[in-house]
Amino acid sequence: MEKLPFERNLVKKAPFTLNIQSLISVSIDGYLIRNSINQMPSLQKVKNGVTLFTFMLALMTSVTAFATAPVVNTNHPFSFGYYVPASQGTNFNLSQYFTISNPSASNNVFSNTVLVNSSLGNFVIELYPENAPQTVANFLKYVTNGLYQNMFVQRSVPGFVIQMGGFTLDPSYSQGTYFPAIPTYPAVPSEVSLSNTTGTLAMALGSDTNNNYLTNSATSQWFVNLTNNTSLNPYFTVFGKVMEPGLTVVGAIAACNTANLSSYSGALGTVPLSGWSTNSTNGISFTNFITIKEMAADPTLPYFAVSSDPESFKTTLKGPSLTVNFVKYPTNLATTQDFVRISVYASDTNGNVTNSSFVVVPYPAGTQSITFPAIPQQVFTTNTFDINSLFTVAPKASSGLPLEFSYAGPIAKTSNNLLRFTGTGTVSVTAQTPNSSPYFYYYKPATPVTVRFLVKSNSQTLGSFGTVPTSPYGQNIQVFPPAATSGLPVSVSVKSGPAKLGGFSNGNYLITPTGVGTVTLAAKQIGNTSYIPAPEVTTSFSIVKGTPTITFATATNIPNIPRKTFKLTATSSAKLPVSFSSSATNVISIKGNIATVNSLGSTTLTASTPSTADWSPAQSSQVVTPQ
Repeated sequence: MEKLPFERNLVKKAPFTLNIQSLISVSIDGYLIRNSINQMPSLQKVKNGVTLFTFMLALMTSVTAFATAPVVNTNHPFSFGYYVPASQGTNFNLSQYFTISNPSASNNVFSNTVLVNSSLGNFVIELYPENAPQTVANFLKYVTNGLYQNMFVQRSVPGFVIQMGGFTLDPSYSQGTYFPAIPTYPAVPSEVSLSNTTGTLAMALGSDTNNNYLTNSATSQWFVNLTNNTSLNPYFTVFGKVMEPGLTVVGAIAACNTANLSSYSGALGTVPLSGWSTNSTNGISFTNFITIKEMAADPTLPYFAVSSDPESFKTTLKGPSLTVNFVKYPTNLATTQDFVRISVYASDTNGNVTNSSFVVVPYPAGTQSITFPAIPQQVFTTNTFDINSLFTVAPKASSGLPLEFSYAGPIAKTSNNLLRFTGTGTVSVTAQTPNSSPYFYYYKPATPVTVRFLVKSNSQTLGSFGTVPTSPYGQNIQVFPPAATSGLPVSVSVKSGPAKLGGFSNGNYLITPTGVGTVTLAAKQIGNTSYIPAPEVTTSFSIVKGTPTITFATATNIPNIPRKTFKLTATSSAKLPVSFSSSATNVISIKGNIATVNSLGSTTLTASTPSTADWSPAQSSQVVTPQ
């Protein structure tokens, strides 16, 4: 249970300290514009060599800022010149152009006021991020994440405090209780600095078993001091204050009768109820609870505007509403390089400043258009090139102002701002008028124009085959492929005829004949993303019958006794059948491969293979003489 102690006097500390070395302040609607001493925004008006006046924003040092400067919206309109007619002013709602980034970040405090919408009326809380940055960040986290929505005032002690932040109201009993506890984030360190005076907000603390208050234990619960509770100062972190006339609402809450609902929770012993009295015969209704319907952080931004030539264009600020009025034609508009600039500064209450500016002119902005002729089809190249090399006729703006280009598709910029193709396909080039020069304050942006063109692949050709001689069947043929002009590898295939690929060796294709006839080879290069396929190249050559080799073993140990036999042995390199014959059968006769000696004398023995479709006839002979 979170508790509060009794009063104790403590001197109130100042919310923050400024060391001001030099100060010329400008107050607009009660706001003091401040900036860093190292980046002092100033404006000096000089006429005829005499300084008429100088605007300088307040110089600050030794200020601890716990927030990031306000950030200008990325879609703000301060990019082109604004025409301010002589007959009327031009109005700007600055709240649309400036914003505070990341307001819910736990380590950055941007919102300095919080609107509380209670069932008894609304009141506004001013936060003190300079004094209690972590406490304020913790409080805003509960606010921005909606954890305080539909909570109720859980405690009221007359002349002391009202407390909330512990429970929400759930008439549906959906969570098993009418009073669900608010989920809590990790506790934040105590940041005791300011005094608990009337109307200030402080975080409630937990206690140990001896009812001693635990520092660094604050989570979600907080209270509003109904009087000067200085006895709380040693323990409780003050982080904000209820702003007038919200104290009237706080007083109305404190004036309500209280009910003891400690049977539901020990923390609900003095719950203030509206429209209920202790003598009422009616029971307590959920409508009697003082609920907080919504709490919303309100980031506030004071503004300050300066004209670079207030004698020609003056500025008037009322809150976030800026009005720029034409007074007279500027004397320094001799060329379009000159213009009048309106500078606008926005500051949050932590002292962070940002600024933006825009140009005003006494003439309406002119219109311009872009002429962009077609770009012809391009051939892929790996070389870099300048944008102008794409144009047969260069695009141009009717105003004569230069153009900027952007690209899409297989194209990219190199480090030296040249272009190169990254592949083939459709490329888009968009021409547009930039806004980076003072010239462009006098022209409205032209409608961008996009031209598309095709990047096609390079063509390539193949050289010729070398001469392939007539070759006999039975021998492999080595063929060197023709070269491609692209340098890409070339493949060779048998397009027709009695042959097949036999492999690849030392850059040559091996062709194996499968018969006798005419063989046609084809060379191909199929292309890639940069090159189209090359036209096919062919060559033809003849395969003729091969001549096999017969190995005829020498006949030895020939018997000289008639009617004795011996065996003949011979093989063909073509694996053809071998037959044998004798020139003198009266000396040696042959049957199959068996020779028979018939008488003494000499004869010629011959081993032969026949003619086939692929092989010519072959023979091998030897003379034998039985002794």
